[in-house]
Amino acid sequence: MGRHSAPTQPALRILVTGSEDWPNSGAVAEAMLRVWLDHGQPLDTTIITTGNPTGAEQMAVTIAGQRGWKIEAIDLEHVSEARTDVQLDFDVTGHLSFPAPGDLPTILYETKDYGYLEHLREWRNR
Repeated sequence: MGRHSAPTQPALRILVTGSEDWPNSGAVAEAMLRVWLDHGQPLDTTIITTGNPTGAEQMAVTIAGQRGWKIEAIDLEHVSEARTDVQLDFDVTGHLSFPAPGDLPTILYETKDYGYLEHLREWRNR
């Protein structure tokens, strides 16, 4: 019998952007975990931010560090404003957006089986 190698699991790259005033790290952690679980809990997981040292992005960096995930900061100066351009330019699997408090955070990603967009209404006023 021939040897078969185990199938490799694709890397997960989650872009997290958000307000410097985003108040709830629990919402950030829950959204990150939801995407990670929906993608099969890949060992190779990277959280990508724009390097903002406060708010939702800093919360994401802290959470990623606690989980042992890779952390990457990107420079958006040369990228257009369109979310899809950011996702394509940086090979992003999904985008978690945490706008100003009171606005709707969103989870946006695609898997091989479906696309997923959710406005997280339950987190608006947390």
